[in-house]
Amino acid sequence: MTPPALYCDHDSSDEALVEQLRLALVDVLTAHEAHNRHLSDPEQLEFAAREGRAVYTANKGDFARLHTEWASAGRQHAGIIIRRNQLADVGSQLRALMTMLELHPEGLANLILWV
Repeated sequence: MTPPALYCDHDSSDEALVEQLRLALVDVLTAHEAHNRHLSDPEQLEFAAREGRAVYTANKGDFARLHTEWASAGRQHAGIIIRRNQLADVGSQLRALMTMLELHPEGLANLILWV
């Protein structure tokens, strides 16, 4: 089964991480590649939802709040994965993401996960 697609926002788009995810056959798009670095956090989530991609971010406060707001409004998104440790190395991030994706092969719709 294909893992859920990811959208890495500007603070979680480490080139080495993206390369390793792609080698693991994860469909990854970064904010930079999508020419979206200028978008606000709500706009980033809107974009990812339209594209059917779970957001990967280190922006804990804003995306946790957005998840709550969207859930309260009955809005759907493709998932949010929040990195707890801003300084996590690429290997740690890769292992955490792959574990989450393997645990949710059906997708991450409307979930918020902390890694």
